Amino acid sequence: MLCEKCNKEFSDSVYPLHIGRCKGAEGSWSIGTPVDVTLNTVPDYSKMKVAELKELAKAAGHENADTLTKTELIELLTPKEN
Repeated sequence: MLCEKCNKEFSDSVYPLHIGRCKGAEGSWSIGTPVDVTLNTVPDYSKMKVAELKELAKAAGHENADTLTKTELIELLTPKEN
């Protein structure tokens, strides 16, 4: 699916997570965890495919996402407890 704000293409499963954080082509990503705006929940990353996690991490600006394992991607995307 194409994000109208930033003009980037995302898979159907990642798109709802992306649009909850997208600031548009000129903006920057907000700090925090992607939220599925259709359900208003943080996704269960363990149920996502590695390709989906990599796509989400790359969209969040993590250029090294292709080199990470599923466990590393989940750690990267999961919010840290204060």
